[in-house]
Amino acid sequence: MLSAWAGYLLLLAAAALFYVLFTGWLGGYLLALVLLLPLASLALSLPAALGLRFRLDIRPGEQGGDGQFSLEWEVRNKLRLPIRRLAFRLRVENLFSGQKGERRSQTALGCGDWRDSVPFAMKDCGVAQGSFRFLRAYDCLGLFPIPLKAPAPARELVWPRPADPPAGTEALAAGWEAKEGGRGGGLEEYSLREYQPGDPLRSVHWKVSSKLDQLTVRRPEGGELPEPILLFELWGNMERLNRLLDQLGACCQWMWQRGIVCRLVWAGGPDGRRLLEYRAAGPADWQSFLWQVCGQPAASDGLAAAELAEQEGLPLAEDRLLYLDGLEPKEGEP
Repeated sequence: MLSAWAGYLLLLAAAALFYVLFTGWLGGYLLALVLLLPLASLALSLPAALGLRFRLDIRPGEQGGDGQFSLEWEVRNKLRLPIRRLAFRLRVENLFSGQKGERRSQTALGCGDWRDSVPFAMKDCGVAQGSFRFLRAYDCLGLFPIPLKAPAPARELVWPRPADPPAGTEALAAGWEAKEGGRGGGLEEYSLREYQPGDPLRSVHWKVSSKLDQLTVRRPEGGELPEPILLFELWGNMERLNRLLDQLGACCQWMWQRGIVCRLVWAGGPDGRRLLEYRAAGPADWQSFLWQVCGQPAASDGLAAAELAEQEGLPLAEDRLLYLDGLEPKEGEP
């Protein structure tokens, strides 16, 4: 902007000198024209700047690398009027871990549209967010900045990495399946109801379903079998939280493949001192859980989940509980 004003002032000085040295109408006409140039430039570019339309997207990196993403943006000049340039800052941050980066950028826009992208990497699980900051356009002479409202940020999940189920997963599932099988298989011990998302496939009564032409499940008369609980603390350093989410995702996936619904119970929240629960019946619930917990900063410390459960009177039966600590297995452990 300073260089644009310097050029304009030189032009104005030249017009004023011409007006002084050469008498006649031409000098006055040129001086008036130069004086009106900034206002004319602003009047021409202001409608175009206010009519700009922006779009932001975050996409996985083309090379498919772990944690590699691309922030893409598009600017549409609907009125096709001249705009000298756009200037802004791009911020990319992980809402869960706090990792962030920012860079200044500008581009000559003219009368057309503009598309561009920038690669970035996220090493931690969480929600990646890309946003414009200090977005402004300049008139066609580049003299006046026009502040613009930034578009809504773009967000994308940074998924946990594939991992092996943590120790104790198979034992928990085997115990739950043994209890379910021990309830008896006679039809007289069950009531029937319509299938609902999240019901294990093993509870489907296929014979009755074929007769009714709709999925029907058996419900034990004694009530539903308590679901296995995965207990953990969602606070602390990111190295542990990354491993914890890796283990948690692997454990849930292993359970779902066997038709077992998991109940997640954890200590978290802004201060790490709230006991939270979530029923994860499948991949869609897992994705919803990640959006919920990873869209806010992780607390640096907090209370143990078992301690909070005891304070709130939540029963935690050891035979249907698996505690995940997110720590690296010791030497010799699976």
